[in-house]
Amino acid sequence: MNNYRCLTAFLSLIIIVTVACSCVERKPERLARQESPVSTQLKEMVALQDEMLLNANINPQIKLDSMLSFRRQAMELISQALVREPEDQYQAALIMQAAGEATGAESCLLGHYLAVQAANKGHEKSRFLAAAAYDRYLVFSG
Repeated sequence: MNNYRCLTAFLSLIIIVTVACSCVERKPERLARQESPVSTQLKEMVALQDEMLLNANINPQIKLDSMLSFRRQAMELISQALVREPEDQYQAALIMQAAGEATGAESCLLGHYLAVQAANKGHEKSRFLAAAAYDRYLVFSG
């Protein structure tokens, strides 16, 4: 009977530990789900940029100023080597290629480069963007 109690206590302990471990969130998984401040900033800029480009009622000068501001912010992040993840490179490429109208061919070429980097890391949507940004570069450079 004493062995039965020990076995029951041991099995109960295993069940309790198993349930407790399944309820505890593991740190790497939790960190993987959190978005970096750079990712958040780039996504917000792309969303604002898309909203402005689709809205015909916005003053063209305000659009131009906003595009230049987004480009400056993206360039600052790029120059600090903070744009490393494929999704971040894709978002930055969207900003750069859209800024091409305001800033010229160089922004489109940088957008192409960023999209190629993201595509090489497996980011599927970047493949099309790499081609589109290069096309815009060719158009703007004559």
